[in-house]
Amino acid sequence: MSQFDCGDTPWKPCYNYWMDWRGWTIVALVVAAVVATGLIYYSGNGLDPATHFGAVFAAWVGGLALFIITGIVVAIISLARPERESFDARARILFRRQAGKHIDYIVSKIKEVLEHYAERTVIKVTIREFHSGEKKFRVASINESLVRSYLDDVETTYISSMEMNDITLPPAGGTPNRLVYVRVAGNPVGLSEDFTVSVKRPISCRIDRDAACEISSMKEFWIQADTEPNTHRPRRYTQLLCLQFENLLPSDQAIDIKLTLDGTNWITERFLHGTSRQVAAIKDAKPGDVVFDYRLMAP
Repeated sequence: MSQFDCGDTPWKPCYNYWMDWRGWTIVALVVAAVVATGLIYYSGNGLDPATHFGAVFAAWVGGLALFIITGIVVAIISLARPERESFDARARILFRRQAGKHIDYIVSKIKEVLEHYAERTVIKVTIREFHSGEKKFRVASINESLVRSYLDDVETTYISSMEMNDITLPPAGGTPNRLVYVRVAGNPVGLSEDFTVSVKRPISCRIDRDAACEISSMKEFWIQADTEPNTHRPRRYTQLLCLQFENLLPSDQAIDIKLTLDGTNWITERFLHGTSRQVAAIKDAKPGDVVFDYRLMAP
């Protein structure tokens, strides 16, 4: 299982082809009616309109012919679904299909203001070093997100930033906090850089129709043991967020990690040396909400 396939598949909307289903049903019924009519006609029954059955059959044939010529066209057209039309056509329904430059302007603004969402996000925290004198851990955090537009049938631009604040300073003589990389669709954005207590890197990604953009970053920084909160607030609506930990301390030493998903109930997870596993899979995380918090406990 790859890291980005976080052991679960978020819910995806299943496209409803009601229009096609109903259209094919109409065609199938018409074909069945024509075949049945042909069989009756071929058998010679109902050819005499002077009889009751013949009169009914003649009326049936006339009605079937009229429906094939006009009715089936009207029926299929009536099955058209506005949600299957282009975004411009759907947006103009809001304005009663008015025309003009003012409508063109507001439709374009709607495209700009509608935000994006993360189909899934994987956060993996690797504990690499412990400074016993100042009781600080050095960790590496890899964040990978697959971002989509709510408007899946138009090209959009996702604009955001990778940002960290209030980071613990390194211990005396320790490795500096460092932004290792930021990547958009596999391409690097900027260079690696050391930082002290905060770092920010702007992100921009063009998302094609019915496509997604993968955004990833890696940071190495220090965390104060026992007391420092490590909270996460999604920048966008996230359908599935997976949190993983890995213990790669140079010595054969276990780590206890305290974790809460609601800010009240805490659980403790023990990671033996070399252990890596997922501890949480959070669905439907809203932007700005604290979805988890953890503490790294000193040995």
